[in-house]
Amino acid sequence: TDVLDEEPPPADHPLLKHPKALITPHIGSRTYESVPRQAMRATLNLVNYLKGEKDVIQANKW
Repeated sequence: TDVLDEEPPPADHPLLKHPKALITPHIGSRTYESVPRQAMRATLNLVNYLKGEKDVIQANKW
C-alpha cells in the first residue's frame, strides 16, 4: 500500500512490522513513465479551468 489513514504512520503502526505488508510513501506512484503523463494532465486541467471547461479525470484516463 502507499496510502494510510495517517501519513506518516506512527512508529507503532501494526502494518509497518507485518511480514506480508509492504508500505511505501505516497509518492510510490511516481515512476519515470508516470511523471510526464501526470504533468500533462495537470497542465491540461489548468488550461481547461482557465477556459471554463471540464477537468480531465485523473484515474484511469490513459
